Order: sequence, then C-alpha cells, then structure tokens
Amino acid sequence: MKSLSLKRFSSFFILLIVSFSLLFSGCKKDETTDDSSNDSDSSTNDDKDTGTEDIVDFSMDAQAIGEYDEDVDYDLVSIEDSRVADYHEFEFKFQSSSSKLPLVTASLNSASGYIEVIIKGVSTDNSGIAYQSSRTVNQDGIVNIYHAISSNENESIYNIGIDSDVEFRLREGDGLSVWLDVIYPDMSNGPDDAADDDSGDFDSSGSDDEDDTDAVADPNVFSNNTQTFSTVNSSGDVSLVRYSWAIEGDVLKFVWETSSNSANKIPPVTATYNATNKTVTVKFSNLQKDSICGTDNVIDTELSGISPSMSGSFASGTSTYTFKLTKETTYKISKSDSPSQVIIEIKR
Repeated sequence: MKSLSLKRFSSFFILLIVSFSLLFSGCKKDETTDDSSNDSDSSTNDDKDTGTEDIVDFSMDAQAIGEYDEDVDYDLVSIEDSRVADYHEFEFKFQSSSSKLPLVTASLNSASGYIEVIIKGVSTDNSGIAYQSSRTVNQDGIVNIYHAISSNENESIYNIGIDSDVEFRLREGDGLSVWLDVIYPDMSNGPDDAADDDSGDFDSSGSDDEDDTDAVADPNVFSNNTQTFSTVNSSGDVSLVRYSWAIEGDVLKFVWETSSNSANKIPPVTATYNATNKTVTVKFSNLQKDSICGTDNVIDTELSGISPSMSGSFASGTSTYTFKLTKETTYKISKSDSPSQVIIEIKR
C-alpha cells in the first residue's frame, strides 16, 4: 500500500515538473516575440524620420514668423547668403532692445519671378544693398537679392529673384535672426540659361548694351534723346502692377513693376523729352492692364510738389506717364528681369 502511494506521488511530482517546464518555456517564447516586435517597430520609426526632417517645412505657401509691435524698432544689421546642399540660405540679422523677432513674411510672386520678403518695424537698414539695387547670387536658378522701396514707414522689402517657382521656408535662427531657405530650381533653369537670355538688352539712342547692370551704372547713358528697349514682349499679356520711387541725390528714380505669364515681362516702352514743355514722357504700349492708374485710369502721385511731378493715364492698352520739370534735364531708362521692372532715372 505504501509502495503504491509512493509510486503515485512520484508520478504526480514528475508530471508537475514537466508542466512547469512547459509553462516557463512558453513564457520565454512570448517574451522573445515581444522584444522582436518592439525592435521592429523601433526600426520602422527610425526609417520614417531619416531624410525627411530637412524638407518637411518647405512649401510655396505664404509664410510668416515673429510679431509686429509698433513700439519696438529693429536694426537690420546684415543679410548673408550661402549654399547648403539642395537649397540656398538667406540670413537676416537684427539688433533691438526686444528679445522677440520682428514680423517677417515671405510670399511667392510667380508672375514677376521672385520671393518677396517683407520685414516690419525696421528703423535702420544696414544690409549693404542700396535701394533699387541687387546683390548677385546666380546659383542654380536663384538669381539675386533685390532691395525694393517700400511705401510704408519702418518697413524693408527684399525680393529673391528666381528662374522658376520654388519651395521655401522661414525659420528662426540664432539670437535675433531669421533664415529664408530657398530650394534650387531645376538646373535647366539655372544661371547659365539666365546668362543666355537677351531680354536684358538695353537700347538708348541707338546703342545696345548686353548688360543692363552696366547700363544702369554708366552715367554716360543719361541723355535727352528718345530711348527704348530692343527686346520686349508685344503679345499684350503684360500688366503694370505697382510703382515705387526714391530721390537719390540729384536723381529721381521711378520704378514700374510688371507682371506676365510669359518669360519676357517687359512691354514696349518709349521715353521722350520735350524741351519746350520741359517734360519727360514714358509710354507703355500693348498692355493688358495698368493697376497703377486704377479704375479711374488716371493717377496723380504723391510726387506732386516735388520736382519733377508726375501724372499718368491708361487707355486702349497704352499707359502714358509724364514727368514735369522746372529746368532742362537728362534721363535714362533701364529694365530688370528679376524682379521684372522698368526704371527711369531723371536728373532734377
């Protein structure tokens, strides 16, 4: 009897050991499976993050950073640019008593071929780029950075010239600085093609200058002869969209900004001088629209009371702008492709 009980107890003990052995074996297998699953998930997440961080914020949409406070002034200390992999960086550096960034906006102007950067609250602009002047970039379709004139007080405007529509992003830099990153357009639209474009030819009194920049800088271009451009867009799809002006020493510089879906955004332009009336008349033809003259088709600008004063009118696709002077003068016209502008400079 005792022998039978011992056998039963031994059998039960062996069965118990086997059961526990199977149980622990199953648990260990499950734990291994879970670890493997976690490792797989972690690997997947790492793969998703790799290579996407640098481009996720780029877009063609209008963007803004910082805030505007009319009681806070900023000094624009400098604008630096450099190449970084597949995009170009523009750094705007500021100084201020405030630790907050100024309001900076960036928007794509496809029709005129640039990204417009507007900075609010700038009391002093020390970028080193003069008004209505540009600094050349010429890297893979990014042409230049142009300093436009703003009609608003304490506001700076810079246009990044581009060969084709591109994505960009605004971001906060170190200290008081804002970065504008611009992805390079296709190499097919790069600086070599831009250099081959003859739309920058300038014709003044029968002479052709292939480089508009030299023509603008050369004081010998000033004359009172009829002036025009050799290469223009006569298709009728060009519009005048806005103007700006500045007094630089003894020269009035007046700028018309143009817009078109065509590559050449400069319409036919003729400037003439009337010695008897002491007027300079600039005539644009084959226009689609003139937004400067507006619905009244006539404009008398705030130049009134400043020599020379100016008035303009638009009718049947032709805009006529007349500058009235008090003495004999000389002048010159020039044009810019990026941004697309027609410029007249008149000696006062």
